[in-house]
Amino acid sequence: MTLVYHYDVGVDMEQISFKTADGEEFVIGGLSMVRRGNEVTIMMITGLICDLDNISINLHDDYIPTPGKEKLKFDLKKGFAPVRLNKNPKYWKTLAACRFDLESNTIDARYIAKEFENSFSISPMRGIRPKAILCLSDTSDIAQEIETYKDKKKSPSSSLKGG
Repeated sequence: MTLVYHYDVGVDMEQISFKTADGEEFVIGGLSMVRRGNEVTIMMITGLICDLDNISINLHDDYIPTPGKEKLKFDLKKGFAPVRLNKNPKYWKTLAACRFDLESNTIDARYIAKEFENSFSISPMRGIRPKAILCLSDTSDIAQEIETYKDKKKSPSSSLKGG
């Protein structure tokens, strides 16, 4: 069984934001939660608050091709332009993802992907606690679903099947 919840921010995005331990601040444009089996994945469409008009990224000097993909070429002289969230020059479109294992109560993965016109810059997410992510919206539905899942797992007569 797979459950999917999706929420779009219906207010001014600056009203809902979070900061990382590194001091970067992000606005939230949307949030999706997917539960499949004993996993819950939370994905957020965010915007890193920064001045995109003054960001210049040129990878020409530092580019190292991925082993086995040396024949793939980019026009490195142009650099990579950051993608704007909702065409706003203050927000660099960034995807954040976090995957929880409900059985072991662990966080299995956390990533931030800053979007460019033709690629993503992906890095591990640091300094954001799971509670901070879960508390960004009303999570009563998913909290109830998680408790129901745990109760069914404890019951020997449970017929719960993984997604």
